[in-house]
Amino acid sequence: MKEKVVFDTNFLFNKSASSFFGSREELNRFSKLADIILPEIVLEELEAKYHRLFTDDKEKFFKTILPNIIEHNTNEIVIEDKISCLIENESIPFSIIKLTNFNVLPEIKKLAINKTSPFEASEGTDKGFKDAYIYFTVLEYLQNIDAKYIFVCSKDKRFKKAFELHSNILAIESFDEFKQYSISQFYNEYFINRVNEELGITISKENIKDTWDNINDNKVVLIEFDGTEYVIESDQSEIVSYSTKNEYIPNIELLITSPNFDNTDEVVDRLMPFMAYFTDDEIYNILNAACNNSQIRWIIEKADIQELIGVLYENRKELIDDPEVANFLKAKFG
Repeated sequence: MKEKVVFDTNFLFNKSASSFFGSREELNRFSKLADIILPEIVLEELEAKYHRLFTDDKEKFFKTILPNIIEHNTNEIVIEDKISCLIENESIPFSIIKLTNFNVLPEIKKLAINKTSPFEASEGTDKGFKDAYIYFTVLEYLQNIDAKYIFVCSKDKRFKKAFELHSNILAIESFDEFKQYSISQFYNEYFINRVNEELGITISKENIKDTWDNINDNKVVLIEFDGTEYVIESDQSEIVSYSTKNEYIPNIELLITSPNFDNTDEVVDRLMPFMAYFTDDEIYNILNAACNNSQIRWIIEKADIQELIGVLYENRKELIDDPEVANFLKAKFG
């Protein structure tokens, strides 16, 4: 199961209006590891911000979004249509959550009167209603999902402070913070002791370098020790299996560049036991090679090759960004 990250407006707004979301490099990194969640009010605020931006300068809007029709009459611009176009063309997947329990209104009023986060503490302002609305949307969402915790990504320190009382809501400002938490959850003494016992090595938290979600919805933990990279499949800090990267990485490269059918068969057989350790980047490269390398493509219907490629495709089809690859694999594996 992917992590859930709820985003605030200040992280997402794109001042250039070249796309609906800003911070694209970070968002793309988030999207590989997490579900991107927007409270409904955040979506509406983004729409309102773009509406003000485009209304203030229609000529700028044309030059930014539609450079191929600059000569059009700017009076014909329908701003709402252009905002809808931005949303529809957004390539980063996201979902919307809504506040449905409006019985929280007295609680919002209490927070406002007492100037408690996410409302501002200074006198003379009631700023904070939008953040309070998001705050209670997040609390309601968490009650209705199976995840034990979620992340809230915001650059507003006052807003983040509102979540401090909730141990199952982790406030972050960046992908690096998010990634560090994913790694640090394995710093506990129990997991480290289990690794040392199971693998017969002696590590500390400094040896834990990375983690990712695998096709079994478990975590894979990367550990570097004495020049060897170990990969451990973990479920709730329990070790499911482990290996070293050098047992399968060379075979991934051999598959991607396979020069003949016999080599493809042999390498697929060698890779099958290690699928649980593959990163998304490794899966992406394998899926692309399944279409682009004829020595895989022409025998992809063989049972063993279908078992490898089919399982990877079923679990990570959203990674594919080449229409030709997507259509080919969809035709083979549905």
